[in-house]
Amino acid sequence: MVQPTQKLEAAACEVVFNCEQITVWSYPEQRLIQHQIHKYCHGEPFRAALTAGTQAMQQQRALAWLSDDRVNGPLPHDDEEWAATHWFQQTKAAGWKYWAMVLPERAVGKLNVKRLIELCRKRGIEAQTFVEPDPARDWLRSLLKT
Repeated sequence: MVQPTQKLEAAACEVVFNCEQITVWSYPEQRLIQHQIHKYCHGEPFRAALTAGTQAMQQQRALAWLSDDRVNGPLPHDDEEWAATHWFQQTKAAGWKYWAMVLPERAVGKLNVKRLIELCRKRGIEAQTFVEPDPARDWLRSLLKT
């Protein structure tokens, strides 16, 4: 099984979705959902993973999501639209407040993500972008302690 890139100090962790392209974990005690993309992810695996994360967020009353998209490429338009509408609405309704996004390494992938981040900020999500997962995790922890 794939392990999250962040060292979450022995926090209780459960895998809520896992496939070749992406893994989603929940950390109930920290009220955190995390996903890590392992290779270009779009279409059904992308949507299924994010939906599983949203369901875990609702069930566990999580507030934060850490997205590690470093190896992802550009999202197809229909996936970007789905994320901006369906996923966003469902996830915000589940209690989502904070989003730490580890940006894709490739410039073309960054464009999709930056548009989605701005949209989420305008809709009330406190969001920050990062180039590495550890500072992203630390930022979320600082918000969740308050």
